[in-house]
Amino acid sequence: MLAADLRRPERLAALRRAWAAGEALRVAPALDEGEALALLEATRREPHALVVPEAPPIRFQFWKWAGIPEAACEHALCRLGRWTQTDLLAWVEAVTGLALAPPPEGPPCAAALYTKGSYLDAHDDYGRGRAVAYVLGLTPAPWPEADGGWLEFLAAQDGPVVEARPPGWNTLDLFDVRAPGRWHRVTLLREHHQRRTIAGWFHPR
Repeated sequence: MLAADLRRPERLAALRRAWAAGEALRVAPALDEGEALALLEATRREPHALVVPEAPPIRFQFWKWAGIPEAACEHALCRLGRWTQTDLLAWVEAVTGLALAPPPEGPPCAAALYTKGSYLDAHDDYGRGRAVAYVLGLTPAPWPEADGGWLEFLAAQDGPVVEARPPGWNTLDLFDVRAPGRWHRVTLLREHHQRRTIAGWFHPR
């Protein structure tokens, strides 16, 4: 499932150096193109529910689908869920040098859909024993930053912005969440676009 280029020794070495320098990585393409297309179609077919917190600390609004991959199921999302906790986990260990494990509650698969009015306020994912966060981008075409829906990394909870990343097609973002301070957010989507992602975390082993 992982794109062949990401297994090349020289590419792995470059990613290891970038991770060691403290960078939040984005790699593309992340998957074989056929797998990415199958996942996009699968997420489009699944019903997403609007999620909005009742109260802070983190405010957000987007559409979500979540499920637990079944061992014998060949649905694209089930296959992805199993893959994230096996082959992807091993590859992330190779990049980060960390000993990682799936979430203790099991290997969930969670897809998010951001439409006009969706957003995710600044947070750092710290806590609950998480080590590395990942976000798989399944947005076929990007749009201008002014339209919103971009992933931003911040120097502090209230800014300034260190880096802004457009919605990605077949991208994989990885960032370290073992300590507080890796602030990030998804800006308010102001136009009629669809930002699709599948996200999760790895825990220390």
